[in-house]
Amino acid sequence: MNKVRIYKWLITTMGLSLLIIGTINNVDKLVFSPWLILFFILLSGFLERIAVPLNRGHLSLSFAFILCAFYLFDNVYVPIWIISLGIFTTLLIFHKRTVEDALFNVGIISASTIAGGLVYSLLGGDWTVTSINLIPLLAMTFAISIANHIILSIFFFMVDKDTNIKQRTNDFTWDLSSYLITVPLGFLMALLYDMVGFLGIQIVFVPLATSSYVFRLYKKVFQFNEQLNGLYEVAHEINATLDFDKTLDNIGEQVSELMHLDSFYIFLAEGKELRAVYSKGDMVEYLETENMKFGQGATGYCAEHKETVLILDTTKDDRIFTLHEERTPGSIIAVPLMCKDKLIGVMSGVKAGKNAFENNEAKIFELMAYQVSVALANAKAFKEVEDMAIIDELTKVYNYRYFQQRVHQEVERAALEGSTVSLMVIDLDDFKQVNDVHGHTAGNKVLIELAQILRKSVRKYDVIFRYGGDEFVVVFPNTDKQTAYTIGKRILENVAKNPFSCSEDKKEYLTFSAGIAEFPTDADDHLDLMRKADRIMYVGSKERGKNKITLYAK
Repeated sequence: MNKVRIYKWLITTMGLSLLIIGTINNVDKLVFSPWLILFFILLSGFLERIAVPLNRGHLSLSFAFILCAFYLFDNVYVPIWIISLGIFTTLLIFHKRTVEDALFNVGIISASTIAGGLVYSLLGGDWTVTSINLIPLLAMTFAISIANHIILSIFFFMVDKDTNIKQRTNDFTWDLSSYLITVPLGFLMALLYDMVGFLGIQIVFVPLATSSYVFRLYKKVFQFNEQLNGLYEVAHEINATLDFDKTLDNIGEQVSELMHLDSFYIFLAEGKELRAVYSKGDMVEYLETENMKFGQGATGYCAEHKETVLILDTTKDDRIFTLHEERTPGSIIAVPLMCKDKLIGVMSGVKAGKNAFENNEAKIFELMAYQVSVALANAKAFKEVEDMAIIDELTKVYNYRYFQQRVHQEVERAALEGSTVSLMVIDLDDFKQVNDVHGHTAGNKVLIELAQILRKSVRKYDVIFRYGGDEFVVVFPNTDKQTAYTIGKRILENVAKNPFSCSEDKKEYLTFSAGIAEFPTDADDHLDLMRKADRIMYVGSKERGKNKITLYAK
C-alpha cells in the first residue's frame, strides 16, 4: 500500500473514530427523528449531486443542511451521520467513485466538522434556534473550512509535489465564498422549520439549489475565460524562445497550470517509438530509461492512429498503460503533435478522478497542441542548426569543442550544488591495427558502431563526446565514480560481445581501455578532472593489459 492510500485510510479511520466515539459518549443526549433524518439525507445527497466542480475536488452547498441539523438535533454527531450517508451514497451511485474514495470524503467531513463543533462549544456557542451566536458560528465555519483544506492540501501534495498553491488558494476562496450563502440559509432553514415544520426546509431548499446551479454556471464561465486567457499566454510563452529545452519547460509549466493537470508529458516521435522530452507525473522515472512504443497505452494509440484520445475512466479502457497492478480512477487525454501532416510527437495530460475533463477542455487541449507543434518544430529546426556546430559529423555524438564547454559547466554546477560529476575517458585497444589492415573506411565504421553502443549503454542524462581519433569521453552529471564505474562495466561488456564490421565479409571483436575520475574528490577543476581520467586510463588500464577500466585514486 503506497503512502497516498495509507494517508487516505488514516484520515478515514480518524474521522470515523471521532464520530463513533462522540456518538457513544453523547448517546443519551441524542435526538432522533427518522423522517427528518431521511429528508436531510435525500436533500443533502441532491445538493452533492449538483456540486460545483473545482480544479481539484468539488464545492457543495450542503453545509446549509449541516448547520440546520446542528440546531435541530442539538449536537454535531447526528448531523454528521446524516450528511456523511448522503454524500457517501451520492459519490458511489452518481459520481462512480470507489468505496475507498467515498469513505475518505466521509473521514474528511467527520474530522473537520467535529473540529469546528469543538471550536463552537469552546467559544460558548449553543444550539438554540432563537439566538444567533455570531462569533462562535463564524469561528466554527472558518475552522471547518481550514481543517478541510489542510487535509486536502496534504493529500494533493502527496499525489503531486508540484501542486499549484495558486490553485489551492483559489479553491479555498471559492469554498469560503460559499459560506456567505450556506450559513445564513442554514440558520434560516432551522428557524423556519421551528416555525412551520418540513415546509420551512423546502422553502429554503429552492434558493439553495438555485444558488448551486448559479455557482456551477459561473464557475464554468470563469474557467472558460481563464482557459482563453491562458491559451493566449501559452502561445506567447512557448514562442518566446527558440531554445529547445526552454521551450519544453515553458510548455510544461503553462499547459499544466492552465489545464490543472496532475501529470503532463510531451513525447517526440523517433521511428516507431516515443521519447519523453518533458515529464511531470508518476511515470517520470520510468520514462528516463524507457521509450513508449507506437500502440502502447493511450499515448501510443494516439501516435499510431494520429488522432485525439480522450478517456474519462482509466479503469475501464484497455488502451491504458500503467506501472501499477491496480488502476486508479482517472482521466487522460492524448493529442498528436502534427507538422505538415507529419507526426512529430504526442502531448498527453492526466487528471485524477473519472470524468475529470470537461467537453470544451478537449478542444482547448487540441488548440494548445497546434501551438506546441509549431513551437517545437521551430525550436527543433533551430537546435539542428546549432547541433551542426557541436556534433561530430562522423559519429553523431558531441565533438571536442562542445566537450570543453560542457564539462566546464557540469563541474561549476557540481561545485555550486555540492554534488559530484564523474568523467570517463575511453580509448579503443589496437585501433591503429584496424586502420592499417582494413583501411580508414573500416576504421570509421568501427567508430560509428562504438558510438551507437555507447548511446545504448549510458543513461539518458549522461553525455557522450568524441574527444579525437578513437578516444571518447562520457560525462556523468551528479554521479560518483563508483556509479560511473558500474555503467562503464556495462559499456565494456556490450563492446566485448559486439562484433565490429571491419570489412564487408569480416567482423572482429574489439576492446577498450578506460579511466574514471571524480570531481571534487579527485580533481580541483574541469581541466584537472580530464587530466586525471586520461592519465589513469593510460597507466592503469592501457599499460596493464588493456580491456579494463581503472578508477583514479590519490
